[in-house]
Amino acid sequence: MKRLIAVFVVVVIGLCMSSAFAADRNESRIERLLSEADGMMKLGYSYNSRSDVRNEMGSTMLQLFRFKGGFPIPLSERVIFVPGLYFDMFNFRLYNLLEYLNENWLRTYDVGPSFDVHVGLNDNWIMSFGFQPLVSSDLKGFGWKDIQFKGHALAAWAFHDYASFIFGVALTKEFWRYLPIPVFGFVVRKPGSFFSFEMIAPKYARADFRVASFCKLFIQGEFEGDVWYIRGNGVVADHHGKFMETHAGAGARFTVYRGIDLEAWGGVNPYRKAEFKDNTGQTLARRLNMAYFGEANIIITPEIFGK
Repeated sequence: MKRLIAVFVVVVIGLCMSSAFAADRNESRIERLLSEADGMMKLGYSYNSRSDVRNEMGSTMLQLFRFKGGFPIPLSERVIFVPGLYFDMFNFRLYNLLEYLNENWLRTYDVGPSFDVHVGLNDNWIMSFGFQPLVSSDLKGFGWKDIQFKGHALAAWAFHDYASFIFGVALTKEFWRYLPIPVFGFVVRKPGSFFSFEMIAPKYARADFRVASFCKLFIQGEFEGDVWYIRGNGVVADHHGKFMETHAGAGARFTVYRGIDLEAWGGVNPYRKAEFKDNTGQTLARRLNMAYFGEANIIITPEIFGK
């Protein structure tokens, strides 16, 4: 499994942002059928409970602070340029793992701009192209190994009045090499319907159930994977660290003002794995036991920019 979450979150956000100007002109069918889970801007915090290293001593707990968003600039009726910003801070609390870096905490970051271009071909098709240079490391130094480049090329097709298909490819990094990852997904959303569904594989799948005009309940499963360059301590060499986990749970999303939502969800992390690879190519992999998580987000959607 590869480093996916940052790539596909940016992909999903990028497609969402294309609809930001729909309220200012005649909205095409495809714009009504793009993914909307992350909105245009998202500020969030998540807590993952303490989890033991499988078959060994030691455990870890994780907190994540995240901001991501973009600022659409229309270049023409059908072309939108979206510069944006991405920031993640991961706080790993280390228990009985002091031989790793002789510290109680490991903090890693993903920081950088994003650049997306969305081209509406007609009422049923839209193309999305993106590029994202990131500093992905513990920020205790800086070199070319701290920098990662990601990108994507996607198409979305409204094949029905209430359903669309999303497909394409994203570029991501696996330790020392870059890999193309196929992306595909579906969106089913009927205006006024109790039920809607979004899937962007391999990132996430989500089913929403509208129980009131201001509230949706949802169930969701997602995969998260990140790679950082981490400085050693003289005993542990400088190395790349990769952390992967899945989330499965349920939550609620409340509209507090037109275009501003509060979302909270929680559940279990059934799969968790950490891998380390140093400059000599030595690799170490460890599985972690299941954990529990809770997450809260403030989400701004394109609707707030409508008239």
